[in-house]
Amino acid sequence: GVQMAASLKRQYGGAHAYHIHSISINSDNETFISLDSLRVNLWHLQRDAQRFPIVDIKPKDNMYSLTEIVTSGTFHPEQCHTLMYTTSRGRMCMHDLRSSATLKEPAKNFEIAETAYPTKHFFSEVLTSISDAKFISGGRYVLSRDYLSLRLWDVNMEKKPVEVFPVQEYLSGHLPYLYQNNALFDRFQCAASPDGNAFATGSYSNRTIIQERKASAIALTAAGPPPSASSPSKSDIPIKVTPSISKLDFNTTKFNEKVLLTAWHPKEHIVAVSGMTRLDVYQKKKILAS
Repeated sequence: GVQMAASLKRQYGGAHAYHIHSISINSDNETFISLDSLRVNLWHLQRDAQRFPIVDIKPKDNMYSLTEIVTSGTFHPEQCHTLMYTTSRGRMCMHDLRSSATLKEPAKNFEIAETAYPTKHFFSEVLTSISDAKFISGGRYVLSRDYLSLRLWDVNMEKKPVEVFPVQEYLSGHLPYLYQNNALFDRFQCAASPDGNAFATGSYSNRTIIQERKASAIALTAAGPPPSASSPSKSDIPIKVTPSISKLDFNTTKFNEKVLLTAWHPKEHIVAVSGMTRLDVYQKKKILAS
């Protein structure tokens, strides 16, 4: 068979003091951004020794005055001057690179309102933290993921999302347990189909949630371990389909098995998800695993 090998072409270092959690390539194919919890840096692909810090939320005096951190970020799929990053306070900040060399005030600010969770409690701030957000439908909408739900936003309407899809509502009554076990801080990614009418995100027990705009969400779980390199599978692995996520049970949920990373094929109904050491690729009506 054909063997592939990777070689290091460039190394972009010395620009982050904290763990880099997000990278996004610009549509101009010349620049990209790297993000950690406090900074967003802009790079040119051909200049590995020079970067431009365009967002820096680190307090100058005392770290105790820090009120939020950056959780994810991405470029607009078509407008090379537009980018967005999300925060732990439930904000999505959309910026225009043409406005200033350093981005302080966002051109648009989308925020999960306090009314999203009317009952104020100890976990309210954690629940509103946005773990991921993606431009979809050519940048017309934004899909975001917080701990309990997916939210669909119109980029021309900052006040509130146009639709909210609960994906882990069955966990809302067990927040103290999730907090004590650090599960409440898990960051789930989200993705959308090419036509923007279906969304995917991860959950626990190796479940992948598929949510269509006009239908109820379903949960997919690969029924069995993935094949090993020494004995590759010659047929599709069966999957378990839960036709309604409202039937998911907290008591049978395995919190050490979780799908955190999600990506949807740009042209086909194929979803790749990963959690821990497992990678599953779901295709409409069938699954391939590796």
